[in-house]
Amino acid sequence: MKTLILTIGAVAIFGCSSSQFKERSIASVNGQCGLAGKLSQRIEDCSAMFPTFAKQTSDSKDMWMLVSQNEQGTQLWYDNSTDLVWSDLRGQASQADAKKMCASLSANLYQIPMVDFALPSGLEFSMARRNGIAEAVSKFNQTNYWTSTSLEVSRGVASVYFKPKTGDLQGNDASTLASVRCVGHVKH
Repeated sequence: MKTLILTIGAVAIFGCSSSQFKERSIASVNGQCGLAGKLSQRIEDCSAMFPTFAKQTSDSKDMWMLVSQNEQGTQLWYDNSTDLVWSDLRGQASQADAKKMCASLSANLYQIPMVDFALPSGLEFSMARRNGIAEAVSKFNQTNYWTSTSLEVSRGVASVYFKPKTGDLQGNDASTLASVRCVGHVKH
């Protein structure tokens, strides 16, 4: 039997209408779901355990669905408008190490058939921001994230990180530490 424990706090409401989305809050739900099977099976498992856990963002008709949550509370979220799976914050790293961290998720941590994880591009971050990731996924706006995007500058090529509060892409030295979120590309 699965146990559901709600902890009140200040993140986002699950299962409310888009007009209510920004006005209500629930912090976290303890429990595990979506730990095995294909992507659709994992979403179904989480939906069964947390029936109101899909999040419709207030500015769009986009829906974010919980794919997986382990006993530590690490979550994966599916953006139905882009067909991408987004990881929780993975820590901080240089851009090269961030790419390795994301590539290793497919083989080690998440092992979802037909989903390959990588460091998101600047465009993928921009689309996720437009689709309401900041409302759906906790702590999204708290830090800058490495992207797989490079930028030509007067001194050569700069690595680019994404600034979620503004949606800007900014060049930086690839050895600088920045936060890491990974994106899963669904193969059909």
